[in-house]
Amino acid sequence: MRSIGRTTRFLASLWRDLAMARSRARNPWLALAFDSSKMATEAQQVILLRLRKLGCGAVDCQQEIQLMTSEKPAAFTNAHLAAAAALAKGSKDHVAAKQALRVYRKAVRANLRRLRRKRSK
Repeated sequence: MRSIGRTTRFLASLWRDLAMARSRARNPWLALAFDSSKMATEAQQVILLRLRKLGCGAVDCQQEIQLMTSEKPAAFTNAHLAAAAALAKGSKDHVAAKQALRVYRKAVRANLRRLRRKRSK
């Protein structure tokens, strides 16, 4: 039990240190990497909630499966268009990558909110 508490405290301090380093970062790619890791953590939570829903045999499983498969091409297309628009404006590469990541993260957060809301009902 103590090792779990230590691990939790260690991870909390690590995220806090990363957040402080991000705020002081002069390298925009480092900030993008931090944002990507935050999005990956949120995506893992979405996967967990979806697998739990499918494993329990929820009533709307078929609808969730259709949503899972249909939203990926749409998010890819929107992210591609956002990055292309940023590059067409003459922005740097990291700005275009940030715009694409913003589209993906918005989709992941919307899924996370939706799945959490349905779970609490």
